[in-house]
Amino acid sequence: MKLWKRIPQHVQFLLTVYALGMLCFSLIRLVLVGVNLRQLQGIPADVVISAFVMGLRFDTVVSGYILILPFLYFTLLALLRIRNRITVLVGVASVAVLYSLSLLICVADVPYFNYFNSRLTINVLSWIDSPGFMMKMLMQDTTYYPFVLGFLLLLAAYWYALRKLVKNFIDPVAETTSYQVGRGAIAGWWIFLTLLLFIGIRGRVSEKSPIRWGTAFFSTYQFPNQMGLNPVFTFLESWLESLKPENIDIAFISESDAIRTVRREFKIQDTVFRSPIARTARTGGQPERHNVVIVLLESMASWKLSHFGNPDSLTPVLDSLIGCSLSFDNFYSAGIHTYNGVYSTLFGFPGILSRHPMKGARSMQSFTGIGGELRSHGYATAFVCTHDEQFDNMAGFLSANGYECIISQKDYPSGEIKSTLGVPDHVMFEKGIETINDMQKTGKPFFAAMLSASDHGPYIVPSGIPFTPRHSDVHKAIIEYVDWSIGHFLRLAAQQPWYANTIFVFLADHGGVHDSRYVLPLEYLHIPCIIHAPSIIKTPVQIAGLAGQIDLYPTIMGLLHQPFVNNTMGVDVLNDSRRFIFFNADDKLGCVDQEYLWISKLGDKELLYRYRDAGAVECLSIHQNLSERMKAYTYSMLEVTQSMLRTKTMGFPVGKGNQGAANR
Repeated sequence: MKLWKRIPQHVQFLLTVYALGMLCFSLIRLVLVGVNLRQLQGIPADVVISAFVMGLRFDTVVSGYILILPFLYFTLLALLRIRNRITVLVGVASVAVLYSLSLLICVADVPYFNYFNSRLTINVLSWIDSPGFMMKMLMQDTTYYPFVLGFLLLLAAYWYALRKLVKNFIDPVAETTSYQVGRGAIAGWWIFLTLLLFIGIRGRVSEKSPIRWGTAFFSTYQFPNQMGLNPVFTFLESWLESLKPENIDIAFISESDAIRTVRREFKIQDTVFRSPIARTARTGGQPERHNVVIVLLESMASWKLSHFGNPDSLTPVLDSLIGCSLSFDNFYSAGIHTYNGVYSTLFGFPGILSRHPMKGARSMQSFTGIGGELRSHGYATAFVCTHDEQFDNMAGFLSANGYECIISQKDYPSGEIKSTLGVPDHVMFEKGIETINDMQKTGKPFFAAMLSASDHGPYIVPSGIPFTPRHSDVHKAIIEYVDWSIGHFLRLAAQQPWYANTIFVFLADHGGVHDSRYVLPLEYLHIPCIIHAPSIIKTPVQIAGLAGQIDLYPTIMGLLHQPFVNNTMGVDVLNDSRRFIFFNADDKLGCVDQEYLWISKLGDKELLYRYRDAGAVECLSIHQNLSERMKAYTYSMLEVTQSMLRTKTMGFPVGKGNQGAANR
């Protein structure tokens, strides 16, 4: 106690505030662990303990940033011998506000992690321009209620404890104008604590690099590695990275090298187009005018299907379709968000990390895509979704790029709208049938893309329909319902005159976390893709080669034998093959071949796993050459995409002499 009394009062206060903040951060981390306890099964206790120790390091970094300015402020007041209640409360207020915001981020991170298997980043702000939509969706999903209540209780407890600390700090200030330590001692404490704060903020003493995302990856176990991160750190790091001028255009690789790599990979010989990747597709055969329907199923990960090993028989319709259709065993989404799935599936390009491809200045140009391409071949085109068409700027972007008709929440009876995500899937499918029948009356072949939403919280299994789930767990019941809806759609379609002449494609916008071993959750990217075409595919075919959403546009054009110029990052995977397929998850990139998964966070640690045997042991040092090839491939594809966005060559190809945009 004698030693404690020799410490300046403002230092006593800030040390206690630091301890309180660290306690709150640790409690939230315990909640994260409790919610994901199954992910710790089989992991040695010393690894778990080390993860908590790593968490204290990252929590200290965050606390250091919060406390640095209040510390300098209070030290200056002490040196100037300024003592009054108002000046003290100004400093206390800054501490209270910053810690309160930090606790909000940390609590929000728990459900975010449960959904994305990733700590919170700036990507959570992708929907900041639709706050009403997001708030309605959150309020209607009761699974978030415990976290809201938990945050309010934690915040109340924090403010109560802080009030007690402030009272003990302010009362002596009000009672005396003297200081128990002199200016020399205060200056000494200033030097000592400034050094400690600098080390705490830096996170490590190594002069080569401060603490980074990769620092947390101390083991071969995925969940303990993520445990150590503080979401305030990951959020602010991603935000600061987004503000860097060099990240306006990310320097993946030399543009000229990237173009050479991509042209070599795609065997491009054409030199007449402005776009560096445009190539005349050789589709062969007589052009067909089959109708095309693409259905993007919300969160329908491969692991949900019995075909891929799920023991719960949740998807009898999709599993039966695989038995009479063309399907892919190694098909991947381009990202982990719905906007990635819509953009990449319909336009054949990858997103670039956490950038929203259908928003921003660079989205305001012509884009090549299957809708615009088929429209140029005389097709009627439509996009059907369940909710507000303005969400993710879908209506604006799609309307500008070949979609004549957009069906959304405004087009359904108000009584059918069950949540902020609009209508249930079966209602959307019924409207889709109606929309297709209207298009078919024009005498044109049609192309329709549909986006479901039921397998996204708030989960609502509709009543009053001829369907009853077998499982009481809503997460399983909703999958059963979505699968039933697909069967309902196909039964209605089979009654229409256009059914036999239609190519149906069922795939997911992205997958969902199930039992991730990796920081980039592979089960969030591995999705089913089923092409059901009664008049074309007579016997079931399973494709073992690699494929992804970016390949669907050229693959469909190949099935139709329609001539076109391929100006995408996709290939016709029925007539060509891929060495690798790549994808991203906000701030991380990934690439797979038939055995290995490469993961990178740009400018930080790279990882390599043998995912095919579910390996969780990092092996980059053993297969350095393979890692470099995957990196070069992924970086080249993204660099060329970025270059095309910048030079406005994303649209339908024009000759080098024509500087205008091609419109279809």
